[in-house]
Amino acid sequence: MTNFADQFQSVIDAQKQFMQPAKAFGALAVESFEKVARHNYSVLGDCVDYAVQSARVPAEVESLPEIATRQYEMAQQFGETLRQRAEEYVSLAETLKEKSDALVTKETKKAKKAA
Repeated sequence: MTNFADQFQSVIDAQKQFMQPAKAFGALAVESFEKVARHNYSVLGDCVDYAVQSARVPAEVESLPEIATRQYEMAQQFGETLRQRAEEYVSLAETLKEKSDALVTKETKKAKKAA
């Protein structure tokens, strides 16, 4: 018969083993959050840049047709920037899904070996 300290240690060891997958998924969640948050920050910067540049046009140009032309061109450029950012989001999502799938596969194999 084992003593209480040995039993307690076996419980701790079991908890460590069972928490490994959660720890790995937690690390992936933090990585994913950081990448998405930083990308959102970049997109917000693009929005601020566009808004400021667009607001400056009337102060820099006196001709109404020229104001409209410049703002239209800036809007087109901003639309292209947002399209590129959307593609970056898709790429980011695909990368994170691949990492998640690989982690699920890895942990599933570990669990099958342990069983």
